[in-house]
Amino acid sequence: MRKIFLFVLIVVSGIIMAGCINRGTSTTEVSKEELYAKLENTTTFGVLWNLELLNSTTREILATSKGKAVIYPNLVLSYRESKGENWISKSVITWENNEGSLIFVMTMDNETRKFEDSKEFNVTMARKMAFPGGEIELLLLNNMEFNSTKVEVKCDGECVLRIIKEDSEILYDIQGAWKIEYIEGNVTFDPNTKELSKVEIVMGTSQGFVEKIRYEFVKNNLNEIKAEIERIREELKNTS
Repeated sequence: MRKIFLFVLIVVSGIIMAGCINRGTSTTEVSKEELYAKLENTTTFGVLWNLELLNSTTREILATSKGKAVIYPNLVLSYRESKGENWISKSVITWENNEGSLIFVMTMDNETRKFEDSKEFNVTMARKMAFPGGEIELLLLNNMEFNSTKVEVKCDGECVLRIIKEDSEILYDIQGAWKIEYIEGNVTFDPNTKELSKVEIVMGTSQGFVEKIRYEFVKNNLNEIKAEIERIREELKNTS
């Protein structure tokens, strides 16, 4: 049972460790790197997200994950919940005064275990742990080589940056060589402030997986999100 828990924990970590027109179709000058920089430099915001991991052939859902976070200059709170066929995990990370604390609860086959830890790290690390932002980085930045990249911007009030990347460089992990066959996404943003409001990404790999992830970025009602995460944290602390 301990080995199964360790395997699922690794899987979960992998799942959870991118001038407009008026009423028409046109383009505006904006770079995907500019949008990414805007997100990175925003000091206060909230994010709601959900993810599905599917078998690329059968389209069977293998695992799901969802979460929410609030990010302030001196406080980061995040919650995530992941589910598989016979397991569910919930976790809350709290970062304040350069110290982060984790409470993690997993239930598998009606057996529940709780894990708590704390350590010092900076706000940059806290933000990276708050939500799965690697997919946004992969979509918006050129940190990985692809054989084909297409970018298009269309605006109608809000603007949508459409990006399609295909056939990545070869990657390696403990299972051997693999690559990203495609990653495509729509990034919705304000043409004046360049702030992101929504991101939708679909990514397929040669390993036979398809990942779908959606983000909603919010500036309002942050206190409500914060209060909900704090309530869940207390529930997890009281789990026996």
